[in-house]
Amino acid sequence: STRFRYSNVIIGGRAFPFPAIFPLSGLINTLRVVAGYLWYVFHTPYLLRFHAEWMANTTTRDFFAHYSYSDTFVHGFYLPVMSTLLSCSYAQVMEYPADLLAMFFCARST
Repeated sequence: STRFRYSNVIIGGRAFPFPAIFPLSGLINTLRVVAGYLWYVFHTPYLLRFHAEWMANTTTRDFFAHYSYSDTFVHGFYLPVMSTLLSCSYAQVMEYPADLLAMFFCARST
C-alpha cells in the first residue's frame, strides 16, 4: 500500500497538496504521483473546456482508464484525497461523473 505525507505548496495564490519526497526509497512512487497530479491539473481543464460533453458522460473510472493514469496516482493519491473530501468510498468516487470531480479538484482553473 502506498503512503505519502503531504504539504501544501502555494503557487499563484492557490494551495496545491504536494507529496513529500523523502525518504528516497519512495522517490519513484512520488514521481509517479507528481507526474499524474501535474497531468491531471493541467490537462483536465483543457478537457473541461473543449470536451465538456465527453467529460460529463464519462465516469472517473473510465476517465483514468482512458488516459492510462498510474495506479500509484489513482490509488495512492487521488482516491484517498477525494474520498476524504467527499466522505464516500473509493468505489463511489470512481462512479462520479469525471467532469464534476475535475471541476472540484482543479478548482475551475480554466
